[in-house]
Amino acid sequence: MNLDVKAVPPGYKQSTGTDHQGSVFEVAYSVRNYINVYRQLVTSENISSKEAGRETVEGDPITKKCNVYLPPGYKETDTNKKYNVLYLLHGVGGNHNEWLTGSGEADGNYVICNILDNLIANGDINPVIVVFPNGRSSH
Repeated sequence: MNLDVKAVPPGYKQSTGTDHQGSVFEVAYSVRNYINVYRQLVTSENISSKEAGRETVEGDPITKKCNVYLPPGYKETDTNKKYNVLYLLHGVGGNHNEWLTGSGEADGNYVICNILDNLIANGDINPVIVVFPNGRSSH
């Protein structure tokens, strides 16, 4: 497989302007399987300690957060339009904000969002939904 890899053009790090700008919002969701402060697996499923590699206990779900980028023109009411979804997982010690804040801001927007907006506006990629999850398994 031959891939033509190129650097992000410097102009792509700047805002496309409000007409071609996607949006980012934070979503909270419930998690039933996680590692608690005692390093036990809290789960509502029938998972043995042997299978989990640690003691398992029952417990209440916790709330975690992720960020979601929606491309310019996204309309929740348009149920016929389909989008690819890209999940960008942070590195060790990071969280759901790492991809957004790690690249900094330009023109009042996250650089990673400016890049996505420009890629879409210039036809380099199809409009895409991007999820920035919190991949940490602990409380």
